[in-house]
Formats: sequence, structure tokens, C-alpha cells
Amino acid sequence: MHRFINNVLILVLLIVLLLSGCKKDEGLVYLRDESNFGTFNIENNKVYFYNNLKIKNYDKEDYSFKIIIDASIEGDLVKGDTLSVYHSDNLDNDIFTIKANEEKEFPIVAIGEKGEGQLKKDRLPPEAIIIEIVE
Repeated sequence: MHRFINNVLILVLLIVLLLSGCKKDEGLVYLRDESNFGTFNIENNKVYFYNNLKIKNYDKEDYSFKIIIDASIEGDLVKGDTLSVYHSDNLDNDIFTIKANEEKEFPIVAIGEKGEGQLKKDRLPPEAIIIEIVE
């Protein structure tokens, strides 16, 4: 009987340790699999990438944020380190907002300086983005 109780206690302890180690999503998370690439064009020595990025807010508060995209993923199509990201319908607005516990799709345009290349390497949305919370 004593051995049975010890085994049950060990099992309960293992379950507690496993559950406490499970990390839930927190904050703002980019949902790449639910995002999509639209098109791109070149104009006045700039490259414009049109995407729909889906972001989920797992927190219980609203956020305002900026999005930054690593330009190196586009090879020689763009030069520089990052792409500036704006609302696709307002290139003067680079601040995005999301409510608590909301999942939202953002139509964006990412703009970078034109490099030597002429083609985008794929038709996928960005692999990763940087989300910068603003006050």
C-alpha cells in the first residue's frame, strides 16, 4: 500500500511539473501561416511589398505597435537592413492597434530601398516580423 501511495505521489508530481513547464502564448504573436503575400512593385527606386499580416493579442490589454521586417530575406531585391511598414491605405501611418484577446488581419505595405535584383525570391509573407510596442 505504501508503494502505491508513493507511485501516485510521484505521478502527481510529474504531472504538476509538466504542466508548469508548458508555456502559453503571450503578448502579440505573428501568425505567419494565416498571413499572405499580395504583390510587390518597384517605383522611384523603392520596392513596395503588399501583405496581409495576421496578429493575435494573447494579453488582456490593448496595444499600439509598429512592425519592422528584416530586409535581408529579400536578397538583392532590396538594400538596407529593414523594411518600413505602413497601413496599406495610409502611407503616413505606421502605428497599428489591436484590442485585448483579439486576432486581427492588417493590410500592410512594407517599403524598402531598391537593390540590384528584379525578382522576389518567393510568394510568401515574411518569415518573421519584429513587433515594437509603442506608448
